[in-house]
Amino acid sequence: MFDGATAMITPGDFFNKKVEGFTLIEILVSIGVMSIIAGISISIFLSLSSAYDKANVVSTVNQEGSRVMEQMVRTIRNASNAVEIASPSGVRLTIPRQAGNLEYSSNGGCTQVELYYDDPSNSIRKTTSSCDGTSLCPSGNPCVLTSTTVEVSSASYDVTENDDSPDQVRISLVLRQEPSLSDPEQQASQQFERSVLTRGY
Repeated sequence: MFDGATAMITPGDFFNKKVEGFTLIEILVSIGVMSIIAGISISIFLSLSSAYDKANVVSTVNQEGSRVMEQMVRTIRNASNAVEIASPSGVRLTIPRQAGNLEYSSNGGCTQVELYYDDPSNSIRKTTSSCDGTSLCPSGNPCVLTSTTVEVSSASYDVTENDDSPDQVRISLVLRQEPSLSDPEQQASQQFERSVLTRGY
């Protein structure tokens, strides 16, 4: 029940009432903290992305180097003898005229094969000659063993000739990814070395 008194509400009651909320300083601090967290997150993402790209470059160079090296090793193992070439740096191989010889049967029936480093194109090349059939890699149009994704920084072929035993060929290659395909900071190079013996007969 009312006692007859009328409750009066003045405008001051609204202004004196305490309102819960964030102060300007709290908002600025929150924005600063979120900016720091965002900056750290972006930095970590960029670092992981760069590391992933570098790993891809290393993997590409490794795969290409292994593939090219295996091709040359297979050819040398099917040769009866090897002779070192001074310029361009390479090796001249004599392939036996045998149907069962993998290199002879797959290169057009050629008994002379040269593997060499072509400096102008930074690539490893192969030519064949003295063929019973059609040369697949004639001197005027050599086969390029390396792909366009990599380039050869250097290559050397050292041959140890043995009269009564197989010749030994030591191959040394340095490959890197073709510079235009990645940033300088992500460039990677790798050295490949193999020593292989000719069949000797």
